[in-house]
Amino acid sequence: MAGRHVFFDENILALVQDVLAPAGLYPEGAERALKLACALQLQAPVLVLGIRNFADYLPSLYCEALKSTPFTPFARFCVTALATLSWADLVERLACAFPQSPILVYRAEDLRQREAELLTWVTGGQISALPQPGKSQRRGFSDAAVRALHRLAKDRTLGSDGVCAAENPVGFDDLAACLEAHPRGVDSAAYAPWSASERQTLDLIYQLDIARLQTLDRVTFWRP
Repeated sequence: MAGRHVFFDENILALVQDVLAPAGLYPEGAERALKLACALQLQAPVLVLGIRNFADYLPSLYCEALKSTPFTPFARFCVTALATLSWADLVERLACAFPQSPILVYRAEDLRQREAELLTWVTGGQISALPQPGKSQRRGFSDAAVRALHRLAKDRTLGSDGVCAAENPVGFDDLAACLEAHPRGVDSAAYAPWSASERQTLDLIYQLDIARLQTLDRVTFWRP
Protein backbone atom coordinates (compact mmCIF):
# COMPACT_ATOMS: atom_id res chain seq x y z
CA MET A 1 0.00 0.00 0.00
CA ALA A 2 1.29 3.45 -0.86
CA GLY A 3 2.83 5.29 2.06
CA ARG A 4 2.72 2.29 4.34
CA HIS A 5 5.57 0.08 5.49
CA VAL A 6 5.75 -3.11 7.48
CA PHE A 7 8.74 -3.75 9.72
CA PHE A 8 8.75 -7.27 11.10
CA ASP A 9 11.38 -9.15 13.03
CA GLU A 10 11.07 -11.48 15.97
CA ASN A 11 14.23 -10.00 17.52
CA ILE A 12 12.92 -6.44 17.82
CA LEU A 13 11.95 -7.01 21.46
CA ALA A 14 14.99 -9.09 22.43
CA LEU A 15 17.56 -11.58 21.19
CA VAL A 16 16.61 -15.16 21.96
CA GLN A 17 19.12 -15.42 24.79
CA ASP A 18 17.74 -12.26 26.42
CA VAL A 19 13.99 -12.97 26.34
CA LEU A 20 13.76 -14.51 29.80
CA ALA A 21 14.54 -12.75 33.06
CA PRO A 22 13.57 -13.40 36.69
CA ALA A 23 11.06 -10.56 36.40
CA GLY A 24 9.33 -11.98 33.33
CA LEU A 25 9.38 -12.04 29.51
CA TYR A 26 11.23 -9.49 27.37
CA PRO A 27 12.43 -7.24 30.21
CA GLU A 28 13.66 -4.55 27.78
CA GLY A 29 11.05 -5.16 25.08
CA ALA A 30 9.25 -1.84 25.28
CA GLU A 31 12.46 0.16 25.45
CA ARG A 32 13.95 -1.67 22.46
CA ALA A 33 10.80 -1.21 20.39
CA LEU A 34 10.64 2.49 21.26
CA LYS A 35 14.28 2.98 20.32
CA LEU A 36 13.66 1.37 16.93
CA ALA A 37 10.54 3.47 16.33
CA CYS A 38 12.48 6.65 17.15
CA ALA A 39 15.33 5.66 14.83
CA LEU A 40 12.86 5.06 11.99
CA GLN A 41 10.88 8.21 12.88
CA LEU A 42 7.66 6.27 13.24
CA GLN A 43 4.73 8.13 14.74
CA ALA A 44 2.23 5.91 16.58
CA PRO A 45 3.11 2.78 14.61
CA VAL A 46 0.80 -0.21 14.61
CA LEU A 47 2.35 -2.84 16.88
CA VAL A 48 1.92 -6.49 15.90
CA LEU A 49 2.76 -9.22 18.38
CA GLY A 50 2.59 -12.96 17.86
CA ILE A 51 2.11 -14.97 21.03
CA ARG A 52 2.44 -18.70 21.64
CA ASN A 53 1.62 -21.30 24.26
CA PHE A 54 4.41 -21.13 26.84
CA ALA A 55 4.77 -24.91 27.01
CA ASP A 56 5.91 -24.95 23.37
CA TYR A 57 7.44 -21.49 23.17
CA LEU A 58 10.05 -21.77 25.93
CA PRO A 59 11.65 -25.03 24.69
CA SER A 60 11.66 -23.63 21.16
CA LEU A 61 13.30 -20.44 22.40
CA TYR A 62 15.90 -22.51 24.23
CA CYS A 63 16.73 -24.54 21.13
CA GLU A 64 17.14 -21.35 19.11
CA ALA A 65 19.54 -20.02 21.75
CA LEU A 66 21.60 -23.23 21.57
CA LYS A 67 22.33 -22.47 17.92
CA SER A 68 24.27 -19.30 18.69
CA THR A 69 25.26 -19.20 22.36
CA PRO A 70 27.43 -21.40 24.62
CA PHE A 71 25.65 -24.43 26.02
CA THR A 72 23.51 -23.85 29.10
CA PRO A 73 21.17 -26.43 30.68
CA PHE A 74 17.49 -25.68 30.18
CA ALA A 75 16.92 -25.29 33.92
CA ARG A 76 19.48 -22.49 33.99
CA PHE A 77 18.22 -20.91 30.77
CA CYS A 78 14.59 -20.79 31.98
CA VAL A 79 15.10 -18.32 34.82
CA THR A 80 11.55 -16.96 34.72
CA ALA A 81 9.22 -18.45 37.32
CA LEU A 82 6.24 -20.04 35.58
CA ALA A 83 3.80 -17.95 37.60
CA THR A 84 5.32 -14.72 36.24
CA LEU A 85 5.08 -15.64 32.55
CA SER A 86 2.75 -13.19 30.86
CA TRP A 87 2.25 -11.83 27.36
CA ALA A 88 -0.23 -9.35 28.83
CA ASP A 89 2.49 -7.77 30.99
CA LEU A 90 4.58 -7.22 27.86
CA VAL A 91 1.64 -5.74 25.97
CA GLU A 92 0.87 -3.36 28.82
CA ARG A 93 4.49 -2.13 28.81
CA LEU A 94 4.30 -1.64 25.04
CA ALA A 95 1.03 0.26 25.44
CA CYS A 96 2.69 2.61 27.92
CA ALA A 97 5.66 3.17 25.61
CA PHE A 98 3.35 3.80 22.61
CA PRO A 99 0.29 5.55 24.07
CA GLN A 100 -1.28 6.26 20.66
CA SER A 101 -0.53 2.97 18.93
CA PRO A 102 -3.05 0.21 18.23
CA ILE A 103 -1.77 -3.24 19.15
CA LEU A 104 -2.61 -6.28 17.04
CA VAL A 105 -2.13 -9.71 18.59
CA TYR A 106 -2.27 -13.12 16.96
CA ARG A 107 -1.67 -16.62 18.25
CA ALA A 108 1.05 -18.66 16.55
CA GLU A 109 -1.27 -21.65 16.89
CA ASP A 110 -3.68 -19.98 14.43
CA LEU A 111 -1.06 -19.05 11.84
CA ARG A 112 -0.25 -22.29 9.98
CA GLN A 113 -1.42 -22.12 6.36
CA ARG A 114 -3.07 -18.74 7.07
CA GLU A 115 -0.13 -16.40 6.51
CA ALA A 116 -1.86 -14.50 3.70
CA GLU A 117 -4.93 -13.91 5.88
CA LEU A 118 -2.76 -12.57 8.68
CA LEU A 119 -0.84 -10.24 6.37
CA THR A 120 -4.12 -8.95 4.92
CA TRP A 121 -5.33 -8.18 8.44
CA VAL A 122 -2.09 -6.45 9.43
CA THR A 123 -1.66 -4.32 6.31
CA GLY A 124 -5.26 -3.59 5.44
CA GLY A 125 -4.57 -4.68 1.86
CA GLN A 126 -5.83 -7.78 0.11
CA ILE A 127 -3.20 -10.51 0.04
CA SER A 128 -4.51 -13.51 -1.87
CA ALA A 129 -1.46 -15.75 -1.60
CA LEU A 130 2.18 -15.81 -0.60
CA PRO A 131 5.05 -17.51 -2.41
CA GLN A 132 5.58 -20.97 -0.97
CA PRO A 133 9.17 -21.58 0.13
CA GLY A 134 10.98 -24.76 -0.73
CA LYS A 135 11.73 -27.45 1.76
CA SER A 136 13.12 -25.94 4.94
CA GLN A 137 16.80 -26.52 5.60
CA ARG A 138 16.48 -25.69 9.27
CA ARG A 139 17.25 -28.73 11.37
CA GLY A 140 14.71 -29.48 14.08
CA PHE A 141 15.61 -30.27 17.67
CA SER A 142 14.21 -33.60 18.81
CA ASP A 143 13.68 -34.36 22.47
CA ALA A 144 16.24 -37.15 22.21
CA ALA A 145 18.86 -34.81 20.69
CA VAL A 146 18.58 -32.18 23.40
CA ARG A 147 18.58 -34.76 26.18
CA ALA A 148 21.70 -36.33 24.65
CA LEU A 149 23.30 -32.88 24.71
CA HIS A 150 22.42 -32.51 28.38
CA ARG A 151 23.91 -35.91 29.17
CA LEU A 152 27.07 -34.99 27.33
CA ALA A 153 27.36 -31.77 29.32
CA LYS A 154 26.81 -33.64 32.57
CA ASP A 155 29.49 -36.16 31.65
CA ARG A 156 31.90 -33.30 31.09
CA THR A 157 31.23 -32.05 34.61
CA LEU A 158 29.07 -28.98 34.81
CA GLY A 159 30.28 -26.46 37.35
CA SER A 160 28.08 -24.91 40.01
CA ASP A 161 27.24 -22.11 37.58
CA GLY A 162 25.85 -24.57 35.02
CA VAL A 163 28.66 -24.00 32.51
CA CYS A 164 30.89 -26.76 31.21
CA ALA A 165 34.48 -26.87 32.34
CA ALA A 166 36.53 -24.51 30.20
CA GLU A 167 38.96 -27.22 29.15
CA ASN A 168 36.24 -29.44 27.68
CA PRO A 169 33.10 -27.43 26.90
CA VAL A 170 30.12 -28.61 24.91
CA GLY A 171 30.46 -26.84 21.60
CA PHE A 172 28.60 -26.36 18.34
CA ASP A 173 30.23 -29.48 16.88
CA ASP A 174 28.69 -31.47 19.74
CA LEU A 175 25.33 -29.86 19.01
CA ALA A 176 25.55 -30.82 15.35
CA ALA A 177 26.54 -34.39 16.27
CA CYS A 178 23.57 -34.79 18.63
CA LEU A 179 21.15 -33.41 16.04
CA GLU A 180 22.58 -35.76 13.43
CA ALA A 181 22.34 -38.77 15.74
CA HIS A 182 18.77 -37.96 16.85
CA PRO A 183 17.00 -36.23 13.93
CA ARG A 184 13.64 -34.58 14.33
CA GLY A 185 10.92 -36.40 12.43
CA VAL A 186 7.33 -37.61 12.38
CA ASP A 187 8.09 -40.22 15.03
CA SER A 188 10.52 -38.06 16.98
CA ALA A 189 8.91 -35.44 19.20
CA ALA A 190 10.29 -31.94 19.74
CA TYR A 191 12.17 -31.16 22.93
CA ALA A 192 9.76 -31.14 25.89
CA PRO A 193 11.26 -30.57 29.35
CA TRP A 194 7.95 -30.40 31.22
CA SER A 195 6.23 -32.84 33.49
CA ALA A 196 2.51 -33.42 32.91
CA SER A 197 1.61 -31.11 35.80
CA GLU A 198 3.95 -28.37 34.55
CA ARG A 199 2.44 -28.51 31.07
CA GLN A 200 -1.06 -28.31 32.56
CA THR A 201 0.00 -25.26 34.58
CA LEU A 202 1.53 -23.59 31.52
CA ASP A 203 -1.60 -24.23 29.46
CA LEU A 204 -3.74 -22.65 32.17
CA ILE A 205 -1.42 -19.63 32.47
CA TYR A 206 -1.66 -19.11 28.71
CA GLN A 207 -5.44 -19.28 28.65
CA LEU A 208 -5.72 -16.82 31.55
CA ASP A 209 -3.22 -14.55 29.81
CA ILE A 210 -5.27 -14.53 26.61
CA ALA A 211 -8.41 -13.67 28.57
CA ARG A 212 -6.59 -10.75 30.18
CA LEU A 213 -5.20 -9.54 26.84
CA GLN A 214 -8.70 -9.41 25.41
CA THR A 215 -9.71 -6.88 28.08
CA LEU A 216 -6.88 -4.42 27.38
CA ASP A 217 -7.53 -1.12 25.61
CA ARG A 218 -6.19 -0.73 22.06
CA VAL A 219 -5.59 -4.46 21.72
CA THR A 220 -7.26 -6.33 18.85
CA PHE A 221 -7.07 -10.10 18.41
CA TRP A 222 -6.84 -11.80 15.05
CA ARG A 223 -9.44 -14.53 14.77
CA PRO A 224 -8.97 -16.47 11.51
